[in-house]
Amino acid sequence: MIVGCCALMPFGHGTRAANPGPRATTPAAAVELPTLQAGLWEYRRSVLKGDAASPQVSMLTKCVDPSAEIRKKMAELKSRNCQFAPLSRHGDSYTSSWTCPTTDGAVRFRSVLTVTDPTSYVDMSETRSGQGVIQQKLEARRVGECPAPSVNAPASSAKPPPPATQK
Repeated sequence: MIVGCCALMPFGHGTRAANPGPRATTPAAAVELPTLQAGLWEYRRSVLKGDAASPQVSMLTKCVDPSAEIRKKMAELKSRNCQFAPLSRHGDSYTSSWTCPTTDGAVRFRSVLTVTDPTSYVDMSETRSGQGVIQQKLEARRVGECPAPSVNAPASSAKPPPPATQK
């Protein structure tokens, strides 16, 4: 989502969120990301680097709470001295941007997260650095509940949710 450049999510790339006008955008102080439903999610990521002819596509399915993942990733980026512009909203789209210092210079991120409903979203993001531009599209949808631990297994050996799988 909004933190897609650095994890699942989606989010982030560019310098500053464009403001389409006072009527179309909710004031920054009032903007909060929507709540996405936890469960088994399927992610399809397309990444286009620089002037590559075609994007690299990957699939990932994992048990996750996307809202919690986004909050965690944003907190991690803030701890790395990344500077965030205020989050803005236009309809069902949430725009975020931030700049992170690196040893090779600043990296700028901008992300537009469009939420269809609590079980699906698309995150379009762009990363700009001295190495060039990377564009990413992350399509995410909840596909069901997370598998329950085996009922035959003793309580002390209950297994955590299955790890993420890449297709």
